[in-house]
Amino acid sequence: MAQKAGQLVSRGPRKWLVHVSLGREAAIGTRKYHNRTTRGSFREVQMYLDTKVETAGGVTALNRFRVVFASARFVGNSGDVDH
Repeated sequence: MAQKAGQLVSRGPRKWLVHVSLGREAAIGTRKYHNRTTRGSFREVQMYLDTKVETAGGVTALNRFRVVFASARFVGNSGDVDH
């Protein structure tokens, strides 16, 4: 099973803790995290989580789907890009 790059923890109605692993600090070896409490719907906070995971260097399954979907949508049968 793949390791999750980040997680959302409910802290109340429309309040979420965004927890993203940033990896280890090379010199000391301690783990670094991005923690932020945000307000909004689950989907809004999920988009925020995706952007933080991207900046941390991870790739989410949703982003891989977006790339595959976009390439399949714009490439025709002949391999030419549709405009």
